[in-house]
Amino acid sequence: MALTISEFGTPTLGYRILKEDGGTTNAITFHGNATGTSGKLHDIYVVNGAAGMFLKIYFSAAAASSDDPDIKIELASGATEMISLPGGVSFTELSFFSTVTGATSNSQAAPGVAVVVYMITS
Repeated sequence: MALTISEFGTPTLGYRILKEDGGTTNAITFHGNATGTSGKLHDIYVVNGAAGMFLKIYFSAAAASSDDPDIKIELASGATEMISLPGGVSFTELSFFSTVTGATSNSQAAPGVAVVVYMITS
């Protein structure tokens, strides 16, 4: 599926909701610089369809899936996770993907289940 970005808020206080839906059998592939700009990450909401998986998030420019992630979220089979980051965490480029592999260097192995990720940024 495709990454969608919706903007809301006022012109001086703009927020974005990023939504990535991996579909029923697809992983969320690597999205480099998903917002196209720097900002702050405020909330992460992940719905994991069935098998255990990891969501890996990067905050720096030129991050690659073989780099150590800034945030690594492990989700058990069928789990839903909501993480709030009070005040937000600054990023220069927001990149992310899902995988079944917790190791740093991996092949972005698809979880093979429905995965949906929402992130709120400003």
